[in-house]
This record gives sequence, C-alpha cells and structure tokens, in this order.
Amino acid sequence: MIRRIRHCLSILMVAAAFCLFPAVSAWAYIDPGTGSYIFQITLAFFLGALFALKMFWKNVRAFIVNLFTRKNKRPVNDR
Repeated sequence: MIRRIRHCLSILMVAAAFCLFPAVSAWAYIDPGTGSYIFQITLAFFLGALFALKMFWKNVRAFIVNLFTRKNKRPVNDR
C-alpha cells in the first residue's frame, strides 16, 4: 500500500515538474487585474492566519486560567 502511494506521489511530482518548468517561451503578459487579485489573496491569507492565531491563543489562555484557578470542589451543605 505504501509502495503504491509513493509511486503515485512520484508520478505527481514529475508531472508538476513538467508543468512548472516549461521548455518554450510563453509570450504572455500579466493582466492589470492580476496584481489586485494577488493582493486580495495575500490579504485574505494573513487575515485568516491572524484569526486562527486569535482562536488558538484564546484556547491556550483559557487552559492556563483554568489550570491556575482554584475551584471549590466541595459541595456546600445547606443544613
């Protein structure tokens, strides 16, 4: 099973290498809207990373607060 997965991955890597390193010139241009699109993707990536970091930090902080907060574990008897 692992051998099959390695074989598939090696085929995918060779195919990606052929796609990423073309042998001929493309004579292409970059559309003026491409810069805006790249900026939007970059901004979305960083904002998403900040949000994930915020949620992670919130969980870490709650764990530390719960770790050092002493709770009354004995029930109070109402007699």
